[in-house]
Amino acid sequence: MKYRNWLRDPAIQGSAIGHYLHLFLILLVFWFLLCGQIQTSDVLAGICFCAVISYLCFPLLLLENREREKKYFVFQVPVLRLALFGIWLLKEIVQSNLMVARAIMGQDNQIDPRLAVFRMPMDNPMAHVLLANSITLTPGTVTLEVTEEGHYTIHALNEEMARDLLSGRIQKKVASLFGEKDVMYENLGFSSVEVEG
Repeated sequence: MKYRNWLRDPAIQGSAIGHYLHLFLILLVFWFLLCGQIQTSDVLAGICFCAVISYLCFPLLLLENREREKKYFVFQVPVLRLALFGIWLLKEIVQSNLMVARAIMGQDNQIDPRLAVFRMPMDNPMAHVLLANSITLTPGTVTLEVTEEGHYTIHALNEEMARDLLSGRIQKKVASLFGEKDVMYENLGFSSVEVEG
């Protein structure tokens, strides 16, 4: 990757300086946490090193969209909204844990694997990463494939989990988190998985 003048790159979404300062502050806080003490020499060294490292690493933290027209900064997510999403995801993880426990320990065998498929053509690559990882973090579902066009193939433990996933709640939450409210979610259905044995 060439280190050109990224300050003037029109493809970067948002303020390049703002993103640079965001990265600088993250590194500076980390520096102070590792330092353990705050002396003038540590503060000056931290500021200098974090400024240089931020300048050198910034281009590596820019992700291009599929059309290669726009560049998104990796940490370009509002912290408060991300925290609220994390709390909501924790609630979903607990509920899914209960569903998985009920499916495994229930009298009748409720394990009936399904492949759920949907399309969510978001522009920001980090939105795809967060959505795929959030689905995989939720017990009973595993992201198998994500294409550049936004087609997702998910393995679900049973039909109830596949239907819950295909309701579109998590997809719309992630799109909203990244400011992609005009993205059209498309439910492509689910199918049974043949299990040998």
